[in-house]
Amino acid sequence: MQNSQPESRPKVSVAMITYNHEQFIEQAVRSVMMQETDFEYELIIGEDCSKDKTREIALKLKEEFPDKIRLILHEQNVGMAKNFIAVYEACAGEYIALLEGDDYWTHPRKLDIQVEYMHTYTDCGICAHSANVIDEKGNLIKIQGWDVPPIAIEGFLQLLLSRPDHIITGSVMIRSEEKKLPEWISQLQVSVDWALYIWLLTQGGMLHHLQSEPMSVYRLHTGGITHVLRLSKNDNDRTIKILAHQLKAANDAEIVFQHVPLDLQIYMRKRIMNIYLSSARLAYTVDSALFQTVYDTLCQLSPNGRYIPDSPRHLAILAKWIGYPQTEWLSGIYRTILPIQIRKLINKS
Repeated sequence: MQNSQPESRPKVSVAMITYNHEQFIEQAVRSVMMQETDFEYELIIGEDCSKDKTREIALKLKEEFPDKIRLILHEQNVGMAKNFIAVYEACAGEYIALLEGDDYWTHPRKLDIQVEYMHTYTDCGICAHSANVIDEKGNLIKIQGWDVPPIAIEGFLQLLLSRPDHIITGSVMIRSEEKKLPEWISQLQVSVDWALYIWLLTQGGMLHHLQSEPMSVYRLHTGGITHVLRLSKNDNDRTIKILAHQLKAANDAEIVFQHVPLDLQIYMRKRIMNIYLSSARLAYTVDSALFQTVYDTLCQLSPNGRYIPDSPRHLAILAKWIGYPQTEWLSGIYRTILPIQIRKLINKS
């Protein structure tokens, strides 16, 4: 694994993880190299043993920009979380900007604008902005962003419940932390970004959203997780991929739940319940055997059956309800009001 520290501390470190991004990595890197600033910045690229030519391209770009780019080349695939942690902990800047290897920036003063903002607003721990979302052909799908006042951790968790995709990773800048990331983040599989935001906000500071034009692009493509999640739920093979992602997200949420303050666990509990009911609803529409498999997996993930009714049939009933508040209310009645014997009779029916 190659890595070296810069001679002097840059103002900004750009943290980039990449895997199988040969079609996109050069555009991502050059969008960083085009930044116009009056301060020093660096780009840290964590390359996770791609099966394509991503590493070869990264090495060539390193030769072209030797003073700007540092590479972390893993000797074996370590996964998204551990790759991100390695990159994050290698960042030497006062601020860290995030950009994944299949996305890119569009504004030459993006870093300068965000640094100036965070310098002015010292309570800002995380700075984000809107972004363009494009398809594989480069067509604009939508502008992803939101207009909210600065929010602390409670507001962020409420936002996470309503729209978990509100924050585009490539729009984020954070203040550098002297201490290492908590060990539990390395256990995550698919939810590293929002877990990082939760952890940072519990350390103090607020999330601010710049009222600016989109300054980055988020790309939906066949190799990306988000693309899989947007696919038709009527395609069984694709549905199984979506379910695999959902179950990983449920596992991640359970891990985060254990490491947030007690007064914040109510928000995480709702998110976990959302994921479980979404997974159950999706599996229920596909196939009864698959639904049973998902039910068994959720029971294993949920400590002491905290979110899972005693019967697959009743999880299916809850899953068919679209509105989450109603399903939580029904689940509460099922668990706390119905006598045990009545519940047993229902389960046998």
